[in-house]
Amino acid sequence: MKGRKLVTCCLMAAMLVGTVTGCGDSVQTDEQIVVPKDEGSDENVSQEQDPQTDEGQNDREQSQDADSEGKGAIAEQVQAPEHFTAEMSGEHIHVKADAEVIIPNAEGFKTYKVTGRVFDQGDYASVSKVLLGGEELWERDYDAMAGSNGFTRSEIEQRIEKIKEQAEDGGKIYEKEAKGRTYDEAIAAWEALLETAPEEPVLVEVPAIVVDPESKEAQEKGEAYLFGYVTLGGEDYYVSLDNGYQSDWMYVNFRIQKRHNGYYGMCSYNDLTDGEKQDINFSVEEIKEKAKGQMEAMGFTDFVDAGEEYLVLHDSENDQETTTDGVGYAIHFARELDGIPVTYTQKDGGEWEKDSIAWNYEKIELVYDADGLIQFEWSNPYVVEKTSDEYLFLLPFSEIQTVFENMMIKKYEDYHQKTFGDQSNDVIDIEINEVRLGYMRIREAGDATEGTMVPVWDFFGTQTYQYEDGQAYTEDIAYNSLFTINALDGTIIDRGLGY
Repeated sequence: MKGRKLVTCCLMAAMLVGTVTGCGDSVQTDEQIVVPKDEGSDENVSQEQDPQTDEGQNDREQSQDADSEGKGAIAEQVQAPEHFTAEMSGEHIHVKADAEVIIPNAEGFKTYKVTGRVFDQGDYASVSKVLLGGEELWERDYDAMAGSNGFTRSEIEQRIEKIKEQAEDGGKIYEKEAKGRTYDEAIAAWEALLETAPEEPVLVEVPAIVVDPESKEAQEKGEAYLFGYVTLGGEDYYVSLDNGYQSDWMYVNFRIQKRHNGYYGMCSYNDLTDGEKQDINFSVEEIKEKAKGQMEAMGFTDFVDAGEEYLVLHDSENDQETTTDGVGYAIHFARELDGIPVTYTQKDGGEWEKDSIAWNYEKIELVYDADGLIQFEWSNPYVVEKTSDEYLFLLPFSEIQTVFENMMIKKYEDYHQKTFGDQSNDVIDIEINEVRLGYMRIREAGDATEGTMVPVWDFFGTQTYQYEDGQAYTEDIAYNSLFTINALDGTIIDRGLGY
């Protein structure tokens, strides 16, 4: 079952490159049973009130105005219910929406041009000053430590001990150590390094120079990469700033990662039980305040908290094991424009389709535990320019609901057919638990440098795979947008591709 679960997750991550792109192509077959339960529908009108009369229409309009009072002009314009419910089914797909509808309390959306950029020296300086105390970068002198492949004596001894434990347990040699060797051969290879291994690492200072990918230096080296380590408060942090990008993938990234249990572990999204959360010895509220203060100190005054969740650190030497000793709390930050945040989603916009390019969304994330910072990540910074002060016209939510009900089943039936084939009896149950209106960066399929901020409706939820052999797997990923609709024209947007 584990293998099937992993395959399913990977397939869902590459969701439907060829999905429908607009409501004009909507198709509803006889198999698609749509049962809208919108509290604002005519079915909820009292029998004493004729919905076709002017009096009834005026009463409903006055009620809608009262519901939207104090929520801003956007809420008045879109006239969405506070809670959205709907249910529909296809041959292999069942969708149930029981969702809170979240609308920004603002006057309206405006048009913004978005241009991708690389990191500069000022970016590094502002982040380093706040998060790393401006400490110098260093790395091991691998030329001076060539005889031990850059390892110290104690590190080699620990590695040998680990291989011996694996041999006793009958486990597999860690993949990086295997190289077709037996346990005894792997141990012997490490023991040979002990003869020249130093007791302490030999360090060399790394100039903290951010390389412009268009510079002569970057062209000659074929890279625009800065990396090293910083020691802060007795803890080591790995620092990497990658300004390189390829012709088919615009991705620049600045990461700071704390050394964890002897390794630079990766943060992985995992659900924690209530009991595990109670055992955690840090305050979420204190972490949120700390993250907000550090963001302001770094100059990110136009970013807001757009999402937060618990994370579990994996030991990079064995990513199958997780423990609550490595639990942290992540705050996801996004730009705020006109008092409206860019909606944060788990999908990062970095998916490809044939003969196209990828451009991941802008992202800033801070992760903490009880001892402080675990991880900082800043990807794909934008230059955002307002191109008009005019408020954009948004479709009423009733039209968005129609698009959702007509096209949601079709999208996932197409996905099911491409993934499982015509003969499969597997079923996917989808539950929508949140509907959110916010900004999203949209681009053209062949452009990885310029885009536009556009208002969209995101439908967040979970998917449960009911396999024909009776087994089931629920994919409950935080901030997983399963369906995205352009709020201006009702076209469907692929979150994974960014258009």
